[in-house]
Amino acid sequence: MTARWKRLLRPADVQAVGERAVAVGGNAFAVVTGDNNNLTFHPPGPDLQQRWLEWDDLVGRVRPPRSPSALLEAHRAVVPFRGRAGVLEELAAWCAEPGFGVHLVYGPGGQGKTRLARRFTDGLVQERWNVLWLGRHAAVADLTALSSPPGPVAVVVDYAETRPDQLLALLRAALRSPETTPFKVLLLARTADDWWPELQDRARIEDLYAVRGTLLSPLEQHADDRVDAYRQAVDALAGALPQVLGQEEHDWPALAARVLALPAHRLHLPGMESALTLHMTALADLLDAAADAVDEGGDRPPPSPDVPGSAEERLLSHERVYWRAVGEASGVSRTKDVEAALTAAFLCGAHDQQEARALLARVPGLERYSPNTLDTVSEWIA
Repeated sequence: MTARWKRLLRPADVQAVGERAVAVGGNAFAVVTGDNNNLTFHPPGPDLQQRWLEWDDLVGRVRPPRSPSALLEAHRAVVPFRGRAGVLEELAAWCAEPGFGVHLVYGPGGQGKTRLARRFTDGLVQERWNVLWLGRHAAVADLTALSSPPGPVAVVVDYAETRPDQLLALLRAALRSPETTPFKVLLLARTADDWWPELQDRARIEDLYAVRGTLLSPLEQHADDRVDAYRQAVDALAGALPQVLGQEEHDWPALAARVLALPAHRLHLPGMESALTLHMTALADLLDAAADAVDEGGDRPPPSPDVPGSAEERLLSHERVYWRAVGEASGVSRTKDVEAALTAAFLCGAHDQQEARALLARVPGLERYSPNTLDTVSEWIA
């Protein structure tokens, strides 16, 4: 802040909240722009109760699964939780410490970071903690409301490495909360390289330099454990597949029995130590078995253990069938147009139907469809 502005504002009213922002009277942001001779004042952040549900990234995840692959979403917890006792104990000890605290859990995609955090925070909810899975749509300026928490708070930030500005605002709000109220921030990321040291330097918060990051190792490192985990996944997914539209008519218990009769040697291949890969394999095996049973009239031996293609490729093939069916039912007859809409949704995201409509309006080729058709598609992808 320039000397000119320091003369206009009483020093007692001004508190730094980041490299280019200050809090004035604790109620508003002043953001320095341009040549630092101008300040833009944002109004006070909204009441926390008003924003909590709006910010919570779990709220939009409670709808029924719209395709088989949706059963793999970590927040659905379809497959029973396994292992990680040591990490859960570490997180519990961290939460037991008073006041403000940050913990980083990192590891490659598919290791189970989100599932671990969900397991842990579900326990905190039982202990009457206020848990917030902060959505990336939460406005940075509004996060000041978190400085007045209603009680013990745990905020989870997934893909933390992609959200530095939001993280800075969150950490500053946490530091302004009462010291007597526990305020914990759990960061989930794929790495602790580059972005983490940079955030530490930008935040200038001494406590961040002492954060012990936890590298999440592969869950199923031993072959015998993988066989048990695979069986558990097959049984759980077979029990959940009837919830998916279009999958209700199959005899999933019988199909699960066929799949579990397959030789277990493929579970020893590289990559199967990843929890997500193991679960994808179980789901792909079930869907392949269902498709084979339909093709053969339901009277056939167990499917071959040497199905070509990776689990990802096999699942994508089944998803395309589902996408085409939904697209045709919505009035979008061309497969390329359906895939274009979904590509935009996967890359850009759409928090609600209004955002989905705005996104579809920018996708080339969709302008040929009626507003009613695009409304139906936007409801699907939101």
